Amino acid sequence: MESDNPDTLDEVELLFMQLGNPCTTKVCTDVHLRISDSAYNRALRVFLDRTENSDEGDHPDIPFLRAIAVEALTGFNDHGLRIAFIEHLGPLLLDDAEPHWGSHQRRYLSLCRWIFQGRQVDKLQASASNAPRSTPIGHYYHLPKELTIPQNCAQCGKSPARLSCGRCLLRHGSHITICTTYCDRKCQVRHWPRHRPKCLDRVRFIRSVGLMKAIFTMIIEELTMLTPWDCIERNGMTILDENSRIFDYLRGNPLLHKFPRDLFQTERHATMALQSQYAPYLRLRGMIQPLLHWLWGDLCMSVQEVPVLVKNVDRPLIQVGRTECGGLKSDVLRPRCVLRVSLFSGDVFAVDLAAGQFGWAESLMHWGHFVKHRVFDFTRFDVQGELAEYPLYEPKAAAAHFHKSLLVDIIEQGRISLGSGFLECDTYQAIQSSFLNTVKALCAYKARRLTQEPLHGRMYLTSDDAPQVTITAEEVIRLKPV
Repeated sequence: MESDNPDTLDEVELLFMQLGNPCTTKVCTDVHLRISDSAYNRALRVFLDRTENSDEGDHPDIPFLRAIAVEALTGFNDHGLRIAFIEHLGPLLLDDAEPHWGSHQRRYLSLCRWIFQGRQVDKLQASASNAPRSTPIGHYYHLPKELTIPQNCAQCGKSPARLSCGRCLLRHGSHITICTTYCDRKCQVRHWPRHRPKCLDRVRFIRSVGLMKAIFTMIIEELTMLTPWDCIERNGMTILDENSRIFDYLRGNPLLHKFPRDLFQTERHATMALQSQYAPYLRLRGMIQPLLHWLWGDLCMSVQEVPVLVKNVDRPLIQVGRTECGGLKSDVLRPRCVLRVSLFSGDVFAVDLAAGQFGWAESLMHWGHFVKHRVFDFTRFDVQGELAEYPLYEPKAAAAHFHKSLLVDIIEQGRISLGSGFLECDTYQAIQSSFLNTVKALCAYKARRLTQEPLHGRMYLTSDDAPQVTITAEEVIRLKPV
């Protein structure tokens, strides 16, 4: 039986006992974040003081834990000390528990691994009942059909409902995500006058979200920062390791390049990595505002950015950190932003353009379904996003700057060539295909212009080895002699 008496615990066990439960710590507001960080700060500093003269002989994990405690305390993480420490624990989370782990360390690291593996609720419940099971890949790929398919008729309320409106139906393969159901054809005909406004708005909205995804994909396909070295499955996680770009900075190479799809072993891994690149833009309202205004201007009553912590991730994408301790960066740990969209017809939808990053099929679903199956908790941080706080010469902000410039050109091309009302046309599929061909050509042209530019958009290192990118004319003039 485990002991909670500090006098009987070694220093490592005492540390993990003081850190508590990594899953239930409330960090939903800035106040909660400060309280959590204060507790972690205190526990880590006590651990460093008490183990100052300890070595691996006292406990095999002491040197590693001391190193990551120092790095977490002295480094910068815009999501707080707690997340920084857990991400630095990454190397301990990739493998099974070690025999020398005590009960507090084992429980803490097991729960951290559960978070990294996607907060799959079924797995946690099975573990609590001492019946752990592995979740096969694809288990959480779709929302459960018992959630997405109504069992009652929309007209009379009787069950079972055997028919659905084929016009506003949204499906992925054989899986239905959005539908209105009826018990028979008579009820469907009677309900049409009430259903018609909602049906027409749904059709336009479903088409607009599909067009958004296609545009973002084409932009990132041509202009990405990603430099993958390897992408593998390990212990219920997809591990993405990137090449260092230090020599690119030294050579003054372009920041952005074509997405290296052929370096991924599977299309699924490529999609996850690709969509991880534009997930941060949902936190920067200015990035997608022109797109929302163009496609949703007369369709949506309100569009809200909602920061959430996710659960039931099918396969989380974990990025290998570039720290001395080899930490792992997990977007499951960090708040992510989704759009809560209310249509004038009364529907409320969740739009998650980067859903593929977590191995999910649906980017559009009813808000209630998203909350029930994919939201672990809501947060209330300032969601203007990390990119809004960075100056333009920072690599991430520079990439967003170039992407937004291209997006504005695409929208202008759409206004000219498509006009208004194109989302309602019976020939929409042909119109969309033609427009996306134009978008693809425009993206390729802009990418060639940018990558062939001798000075603009080039990487360099400052005198203190900080990576930066040439954006302004002044920077170009200053660096031209170099």
